[in-house]
Amino acid sequence: YRDDYDDSITELNKMYRQVAIALQQATRKRMLSDKDVACLLSGGLDSSVVAALVMKSRKETAELEGRLPDPLHTFSVGLKGGTDLQHAAAVAAHIGSIHHEVLVTEDELIDSIPDLIRQIETYDLTTVRASCPMYHLAKKITEIIPDISVIFSGEGADEVCAGYMYFHSSPTPEDLDSECRRLIRSLHRFDVLRAEKTIAGAGLEARFPFLDK
Repeated sequence: YRDDYDDSITELNKMYRQVAIALQQATRKRMLSDKDVACLLSGGLDSSVVAALVMKSRKETAELEGRLPDPLHTFSVGLKGGTDLQHAAAVAAHIGSIHHEVLVTEDELIDSIPDLIRQIETYDLTTVRASCPMYHLAKKITEIIPDISVIFSGEGADEVCAGYMYFHSSPTPEDLDSECRRLIRSLHRFDVLRAEKTIAGAGLEARFPFLDK
């Protein structure tokens, strides 16, 4: 907020609309595929928004072609009783997707670490830890629905939109912007590396609308 800017609320609303339109366009242009597309759905805001926009795009295309929309499959992974699974199921019910839960155990996650490190080609602790569930999920997707070849994900939203909790402590807007840019420049070494290599290792293609230029 700026004291010398009378139309700040109006301008903010314009920015919100521009972000929404840009994200819808980024999702829509990634829908083209020879085979079926699906979505990773953790139940968090980022993946939920992407899944909802993929569903919206499907419905709009089907309406233009005068037919019913094709079903959308969403996938989540977690430990039994995990709250993420509950949130993902609620989002799937809301958008009307066919939802699949993949349950893993702690032993399965730990046992997969050597193979996982060979696949993602990094032993960075945080990256390996975050890759374990996605590694198992990607393999299961190809078993559950073999026709799926493209996976949408909410990766990049926290970096682009300052979604991490520590951003609340940013001293100035300029510092926040600088930190976002630093994280984006490093994505290929961490989160996008994790998502790309765990998904590609199962013969699938990952697409990230939040990282559209």
